Amino acid sequence: MQTTISGPVFPFSLSFWRRPWAFSLASLGACVGLAWGPVFLYRRKFMRRLGQHSWDEIEPRSNIYRAEDEEHKEAVLSYMRGVESYPVYASAILLAIITRVEARVADRLALAYVLLRLLYTIFYIYGSNIVLAKLRTFAWTGSWIITFALYWKSLRRVHFLEQSL
Repeated sequence: MQTTISGPVFPFSLSFWRRPWAFSLASLGACVGLAWGPVFLYRRKFMRRLGQHSWDEIEPRSNIYRAEDEEHKEAVLSYMRGVESYPVYASAILLAIITRVEARVADRLALAYVLLRLLYTIFYIYGSNIVLAKLRTFAWTGSWIITFALYWKSLRRVHFLEQSL
């Protein structure tokens, strides 16, 4: 005998993760966290060192050049790269959901994307040698391949739907 769950389903409940495209939708929030997280952590540390009054709110990008800490500079640059790639990835995921790409495939690609972006962020901030730089390039390339794979699967799905009409 199966029971049904009524009422709102929240991401922290087990029933959310059983739904189609759950990981795909959750990956959108995870990518926002990956882009903004390092900046908030390092900005707090950076502001303590500079003092509240010396933070330039008029030209906030100029603050990166005043940072003495290389990790803070890399965190801000990593954030900028994450914000640049987010709209392309988010539209790919939403298009995959709208065109009803197989949920299991979309979820696996979304999970792989988030893991690659996490690795990219870590390698970007802490990558101080050629090996980590190459791994960062691998993670960046892999995340873009996944994004284009989502678009490709969506386009194939649209083509399949048109053929079946």
